[in-house]
Amino acid sequence: WLKHHTAGSRHRGGPKAMRAFSWIALGCLGIVLEAIPDAQAPCLANSVLPADRSYLRLENAVGIVEEVPAGIWKFDWDSSSIVSHISVILINEILGVHARISGSGASSSSGIPAVAGCAAPAESDARCGTNATVVHHATLEVWGPTKENAFKAMHPDLPQIFPEGLGSIGYDGLDGMYVFKDVMLRAQNTTGLALEYFRSYDLTWHRPWMYFDKFTTINASRLGSCSNSRLSDVGLMETYVKYTNDSEGVTESAAGIVARCWNSSWWFAPSCRHDPEKCVPLISGGDGWAV
Repeated sequence: WLKHHTAGSRHRGGPKAMRAFSWIALGCLGIVLEAIPDAQAPCLANSVLPADRSYLRLENAVGIVEEVPAGIWKFDWDSSSIVSHISVILINEILGVHARISGSGASSSSGIPAVAGCAAPAESDARCGTNATVVHHATLEVWGPTKENAFKAMHPDLPQIFPEGLGSIGYDGLDGMYVFKDVMLRAQNTTGLALEYFRSYDLTWHRPWMYFDKFTTINASRLGSCSNSRLSDVGLMETYVKYTNDSEGVTESAAGIVARCWNSSWWFAPSCRHDPEKCVPLISGGDGWAV
């Protein structure tokens, strides 16, 4: 995703150059991982040296044109860190424009608000408007078209801030819930239960919890807090209650409705809430991906 600006800029590339970043400079991967984000030694042969690089010339919130480095918004997982830092190297050394990692988020949902100039891209209320000083100019690895559709649906009156999607980054990825193969085989070989099939988790007919560790055996010190996850997103939890009527699964906070968690880390589904020992633990990452 790339942000377009009305002011001129002194960079020597365009969207196509930005789009190709994911597959170049793998030979510098060690430098990318060990010397980020402000390494001064060049990575590539015949690179543009720092003293010879230019800046983007962009208007700030009050209409004054400033010279600023290109800002890359990254996400908090390895592939995003790698491709984002590779892009910084390429912008610096091939395009000859000063670039930096300008911010990060735990979910790729934050990428489009960041490049759109929203003041709080990683929060449920991203605080978007038309008079912002944009410091994040591109982001890579926004997963799925739903992120774009959700942003546009939330801000239908601000089409002018929508960044431009440049298409696929060049590689595919899959995310979702999974069960370890040895657990699946144990269930299949003992009772014939197919744990890869969602109806096998219907407690009316099956006992899937028999094949998983109880949540109480998982070291609580290694778990994140509900308050730092999507379970504390008031907008999401209001939507959850609207469609499920599960008022017992939420509680009131100073900000509004949030998930009702046990020991600050576990949320119990209605089907096993009366007997949590029969809940199958689901571990997610980031800010609660897929929750």
